[in-house]
Amino acid sequence: MDNSFLEFLHKIRLFEIDYVLKQLKITDSILEIGGGAGFQANYISQLGYNITSIDIESSVYSDNKIFPVHIYDGKNIPYPNQSFKVIFTSHVLEHITDYENFYKECDRVLKKDGIMIHVVPTSTWRFWTTIAHYINVLKLLRKIFFAKTKKVSQVNDSENHKSSQKISWIRRNIIHALCPPVHGEQGSFLSEIYYFSNHYWLNHFRKYKLKILYKQKIPIFYTGYLIFGKKNSLKNRMIKSKFLGSSSQLYLLSKAIG
Repeated sequence: MDNSFLEFLHKIRLFEIDYVLKQLKITDSILEIGGGAGFQANYISQLGYNITSIDIESSVYSDNKIFPVHIYDGKNIPYPNQSFKVIFTSHVLEHITDYENFYKECDRVLKKDGIMIHVVPTSTWRFWTTIAHYINVLKLLRKIFFAKTKKVSQVNDSENHKSSQKISWIRRNIIHALCPPVHGEQGSFLSEIYYFSNHYWLNHFRKYKLKILYKQKIPIFYTGYLIFGKKNSLKNRMIKSKFLGSSSQLYLLSKAIG
């Protein structure tokens, strides 16, 4: 993953984590699921919280660990019953394929008075990430067709070869260019506008008999692309969230009821 994008992502995640910690009065027995490289767990740990982090082996961040993130099979949480007071996930729920088992395992390892805190992307994030995708495609096409090239001998043959390469690249990537990639595990880039909505998540949690204790839109705007580089400060992103919408949402839940 590009270092500039990772730097951007880390700043966003730290901003979100600070909002999470405002709701977290407990400092011990925290389990993070989907810890990646351990960036968030490391930050939380440095603030004095007792946190354990787990993730699947195929995590794209696994080669850049900065905190001991324990590998598990993605199905069975490798800890005894009632081991944790808090389960925390950040942009993980939308990637779960078996919610029934996931919540069953969370319920098992949570203490009786345990809570879950989930940060998820919003419909705003999905909509503007789709727009940003097409902007990114246009920028890439512009770069391909208008980039300056070095002068070489046999200009005609060289230019014909380059034109052929451009056409070949466009043909190979036309579907990806027209259809933005799906972020989560269900639907399309269009239906994810619904799947990432507050309405969907509220119904989702009720379906699995989870009690919603608190919910809050995190006041920051961003997309899945680094379109404007570092020009957008966190302050600017907070201001934009007031007009364009928040890109992430926090849910605080109690254990399964009934």
